[in-house]
Amino acid sequence: MNSTKTFIFAVLLFMLPCVLASAQNQYKEEDNISYINVNDTSVYRRERCKLDLYYPSDATRPFKTVVWFHGGGLTTGHKEIPADLKKQGVAVVAPNYRLSPRAHNPQYTEDAAEAVAWVVKHIAEYGGDPRQVYVSGHSAGGYLTLMLCLDKHYLAKFGVDADSIRGYFPIGGQTATHYTIRQERHISFTSPIVDRYAPLNNVRKLGTRLVLITGDRHLEQMARYEENLYLKAVLEGIGNKNIPLHELSGFDHGGAGWPGRILMMQYIQKDTVSAEPASSHTLIVFYDATVGKKALLKAVKKLNGSIIYDYKNFNGIAASFPQTANIYSVMAGLRKVKGVLSVEPDRTLSLDQAQ
Repeated sequence: MNSTKTFIFAVLLFMLPCVLASAQNQYKEEDNISYINVNDTSVYRRERCKLDLYYPSDATRPFKTVVWFHGGGLTTGHKEIPADLKKQGVAVVAPNYRLSPRAHNPQYTEDAAEAVAWVVKHIAEYGGDPRQVYVSGHSAGGYLTLMLCLDKHYLAKFGVDADSIRGYFPIGGQTATHYTIRQERHISFTSPIVDRYAPLNNVRKLGTRLVLITGDRHLEQMARYEENLYLKAVLEGIGNKNIPLHELSGFDHGGAGWPGRILMMQYIQKDTVSAEPASSHTLIVFYDATVGKKALLKAVKKLNGSIIYDYKNFNGIAASFPQTANIYSVMAGLRKVKGVLSVEPDRTLSLDQAQ
């Protein structure tokens, strides 16, 4: 486990280069975007199931996206783009979800899954990379983050593999069955329950990154740090390698949100790229908008490739080619296509562990 005792110093070191790096970006915010089906007739879902989207509007490459779930015990709270996540070179999505008692378990978790699925399916339209989506939240938002990570059926219902999410960063999340779910069943707040709605009861071998963050064990809510420590132990016990647990020394439950987000951004900003093309044989191709992409799409098809994403915001595509193809010959061929400005290998990402 990691006790972040020098955290404030680390925050200062982290924030300066991030501010400098993002100084050239312009940002745009679009609020109250519905993430549910247009034919949904539920009045409460139409009221609550909306999200705000904050994103770099002048990016020249696909950007990363953080989905941030607000806290409030699953009974209160409202979507908000945290100020400390702005101007960091990433998009931030803040969804609302239905709340108890007007909604009941597991409806709020299902809403959270539908919001994340919307992001995966639509962020490319704004210039983001659907393969670099991160999910986080504080308190109740941390619980929702854990459930989406560990119980794959929630995201699968909306056509998304939980392991395709780049990383999960729950802050102060309950790992037993959430106390609001217990209250809905008229069970005492202090009586721990571990059933199908407990992250602890859904441990599995992960194909993605999970980083646990809590406040100080002496200041956190009852057993919150210890619950996360137990989850870490169980996940590692079934074969997951090194599930980080960061204890934010000196911060209570309510105060752990902003330092937890800064710590999360250390992980996200430290994504590195290898020097070799990805094993999936995926290429990123940018083209001249005045020429268009008709010839490019024809060339991709002729080379037995398929279009994965269409980055309309900055005139680019991601195309995948068969493993049997000589990727360097494919790159050379695409560079000769009229209107093509550049052809680059999609790099294999490696999320370094924050120190």
